[in-house]
Amino acid sequence: MKPPECIERSRPGGQRRRCGVWPVLLLAAAGLGLYWHTLSAPFIFDDAVAIVNNPSIREANPGVLAAPRNTPTAGRPVVNATLAFNYALGGFDVTGYHALNIAIHVCCALVLFGIVRRTLEMGGTAEQAFASSAVPRHNLIAFGAALLWLVHPLQSECVSYVTQRTESVMALFFLLTLYAAIRALGSNRSRWWSAAAIVACGLGMASKESMVTAPLLVVGYDWAYRVKPWRQVLASRRGLYAGLAATWIVLLGLSVTGPRSETVGFGHGVTAWQYGLNQCVVVVEYLGRVMWPDGLLLDYGFPRSLGVAEAAPWALALLGLIGLSIVLLLRRPKLGYPAAWFFVVLAPTSSVVPIATEVAADRRVYLALAGLTVLAAVAGYAMIEAAGQHLGGHWQRGGRLAGVTSLIMLIVVAASLSTVSWRRAAMYREPVTLWEQSVEAHPRNHRALTNLAVALTAEGRYIEATVHILRAAALNPGSTITTDNVAALLAAGARGDR
Repeated sequence: MKPPECIERSRPGGQRRRCGVWPVLLLAAAGLGLYWHTLSAPFIFDDAVAIVNNPSIREANPGVLAAPRNTPTAGRPVVNATLAFNYALGGFDVTGYHALNIAIHVCCALVLFGIVRRTLEMGGTAEQAFASSAVPRHNLIAFGAALLWLVHPLQSECVSYVTQRTESVMALFFLLTLYAAIRALGSNRSRWWSAAAIVACGLGMASKESMVTAPLLVVGYDWAYRVKPWRQVLASRRGLYAGLAATWIVLLGLSVTGPRSETVGFGHGVTAWQYGLNQCVVVVEYLGRVMWPDGLLLDYGFPRSLGVAEAAPWALALLGLIGLSIVLLLRRPKLGYPAAWFFVVLAPTSSVVPIATEVAADRRVYLALAGLTVLAAVAGYAMIEAAGQHLGGHWQRGGRLAGVTSLIMLIVVAASLSTVSWRRAAMYREPVTLWEQSVEAHPRNHRALTNLAVALTAEGRYIEATVHILRAAALNPGSTITTDNVAALLAAGARGDR
């Protein structure tokens, strides 16, 4: 048995390269099959201000690029434009919004597949374990990395929660930037690919601030996977690097007015030190959820007041992991790059710049997870092949048995992750269940209590809603949102509503 493959047109020099049509089709089918049942999921939480009450997406003029301040799409014109596109097609019909979210997610997986496959084909595997002629292996490893990323339960928030396409749109442009930069290496159309990378990077900067690390990771990629001396690479790619760095101007221009200044930055009661201590705990927990995706929540609450002693074990564990990634990057850069990718991509949201309203979010791991799934796919195949070397014969001939074994293991792991993802995504059709989970995990989270009350109210369960909104009011008496909901629910009770 041999993994399916196909033949692409000849390369310059007479060499032929097998293409990855089968992985493309399978990835698309996996993404659609995993999330089609969320097409009817209602708008929740931030969708109200980003979509329903966002006048800018209803404008057919440049105003569509300027969302109201302190909303999820403020300073993110590209994402706001995608919401306007959905509104133009179907108004507030949720189906179109969810369909585009699924399409973006699948496109991200396809670009990731392309990045990994091309990296392997140019001899970018760990310890040169795979010859450049072993294209079926490259397809299988790249497919494995992209599939694990696609079906992981941590991704469900960005797909099923419409407004969180801010993360997936940024991720798509981030991956396109790297893909185009890779295509520019040694290409006859190097200038065109470099220009495409710069344009993609600029669009990413206009999608979400986390794009800030993209130019750095392109340079890091060239260093880690270089096939020529670094000085030569630097000299030949100087124009590309300058263009990518110039896109920071786009980000600066969009951020200078502080589009979300009420939630992000200093002066909101959370210091950089306190936020950093919280993130030591959070990042290690992210890694735990990558390995065992249990206890996922829509709302993890607010940053807590942590002491050094309380955060120290988590900080030591995190520093150890970062140190290991740095050592790996310096000694075996081809392995170290995807390990470092996780921490570099997370850095803008999980370091010391406080996000006062949210200590953690599954969506922040969306793009960062790619580094870990690449490592898992490469390491998994290498271990299976190494374990069977003593068998000889069929195992040695083209690595067929190793490929089949790897494919079976991939199917088992992907199926397990998909089962959890399906269930998690299904919860987005039931907002009450989502908020009940958050309240159960963090009983003093007044925001979760308030939103649970709102969700119960939408179902006509006014008495239950009143109980939760009064708890929220007791925890946060200064909140006008909570006060308004208390008044509305008390009025409903006075009318004799259920």
